[in-house]
Amino acid sequence: MKEDEVKVDVLPILKTLNGTVVFKPVFEERFDFNEIDIKDYKPKFIKQVACIVLELKNSDGGSFYIQFGASEYEQFLNELIALQVELKTLENDRS
Repeated sequence: MKEDEVKVDVLPILKTLNGTVVFKPVFEERFDFNEIDIKDYKPKFIKQVACIVLELKNSDGGSFYIQFGASEYEQFLNELIALQVELKTLENDRS
């Protein structure tokens, strides 16, 4: 179908999406090769923060990862929902 050909004509399409929630440690000071001798490095753990990690795989076989904090993920979801509303508006308008 011509419509399906147009969808994949220029850019690859999303094939799969995998996600997980991870905890990342927060240290008071991270190692800096130019400022700290490794023998003197004593990281101080402060807390953990939760992040969402998404893996997106495309039709060309490529994939990439992206991570979000809670507020960034909420913004991302709202942007996707807004795009969905716009897409439905255009689809309904041309019917």
